[in-house]
Amino acid sequence: MLPMSDLASYLDIPIFSWVSNMPELDDKAVKNTLVRAVAAISSLSDILLFFCTKMGWYHLAMISTSDEKSVSMAGFYRSKLKLNEKFYLTRDFNSIDKNVSEEKIRQMFRDIKREARGRLWKHVPREDECN
Repeated sequence: MLPMSDLASYLDIPIFSWVSNMPELDDKAVKNTLVRAVAAISSLSDILLFFCTKMGWYHLAMISTSDEKSVSMAGFYRSKLKLNEKFYLTRDFNSIDKNVSEEKIRQMFRDIKREARGRLWKHVPREDECN
């Protein structure tokens, strides 16, 4: 899609794509004739944060695998979360091998669940604080 969008922009020909969500296609100054039907990958973090805000979820956990795309996307999400003071990344399991055991996955989910419960308990005021 990159060479096609470059050529289409150079020739000032509109090009429509329903599968091109690569971040390399985000620059509308360069890819000025590209029309995409699928959201750009770079906009997914905004969609995720919007959804989490609507659900009232401000403590997040992330599990990412060790493949190149997953590492890249996880890094992108981390940087977006750091820029937004409302959200806190409570757990970050990164570069997990794709062949990880089921028990390891279950342990990660237990750790996330335990952390979430700890956060809820920390927000419950003591009786003497209510008076």
